[in-house]
Parts: sequence; C-alpha cells; structure tokens
Amino acid sequence: MPDNTTVNILIDVLAKTDQLQRAYNLFHEMVDRCSIPDFYTYTIVIWSLGQKGKVDEAVELVNEMAAKGYQPEIVTYSILIDAYGKAEDWDEAMQLFERAKGMADAVIYNSIMDGAIKKGDVHASSNLFEQMEAKTCILKFKQKKKSTTF
Repeated sequence: MPDNTTVNILIDVLAKTDQLQRAYNLFHEMVDRCSIPDFYTYTIVIWSLGQKGKVDEAVELVNEMAAKGYQPEIVTYSILIDAYGKAEDWDEAMQLFERAKGMADAVIYNSIMDGAIKKGDVHASSNLFEQMEAKTCILKFKQKKKSTTF
C-alpha cells in the first residue's frame, strides 16, 4: 500500500471528482490493511461526507478520529458546522459553534453565519458578525494604493 500522503491525495481527488464512495472505500481499505489514517486522511473524508450531506457519518468519523488520538481542530469544527448548515440543522450547528467558540476563526464564523442566513435569521447572522468583529477575526487594512493584493 502506498504511503499516507499518496493515499490522502488519491482520496482527496476521488472526493472532489464526485466519487465519494470510492474515496470512502479506499479509506476503509487503508484501515483494513493496518495502515493508520492520519489527521489529514480523516479530515479529507469528513469534509467529503459533509459536502454530500452525510453529517451523521461525518460526526461518527470525527468520534473515531478522536478515539484514535486525533483531537478535532478548528478545521474539523468548521467542516461540521458547514455540513450542519447545508443540512439545515441550525441547532446542531449552533451547539458545535458554541463548543468551538474559544478557537473560532473567520472561517468558522462565516460557516455559522451562512447557516443563519440560510435559516432566514439575518439578526443572528448580524450578531455573529459583531462577535467576530469584536474578536478581531476580521482583517482590517489601510489601503495605501488603489488596489490591494492578498
């Protein structure tokens, strides 16, 4: 079996080309062959499941990942919040956001605000934006020229 980096790239390509089942099968084959998935392997598969609306499976994989010693990081929370938002499960998205709030960055705030807007709760989205601004998650630039390159 190829090394983790190679398998991660293959799983990522399969997932991004709408071949989630093949990506998921490769992930399980990796586990079956005693190759240990790393944090990135889990993250790729969790993201893929979330994109396809398979939130329960994504959460199950996060729990498995944690049981194997890979604690969820900010990217993990962002992926799940985004997945809950896509699944229109605002309550779960908010619960997860509250758990991750201490480490929340602009990506997590954007995910939860997107969920609030999809729910039709512009007020909540506005409040979240103010929280994000207070936490200085928004970069403030002083424009010296007529254009800014990021």
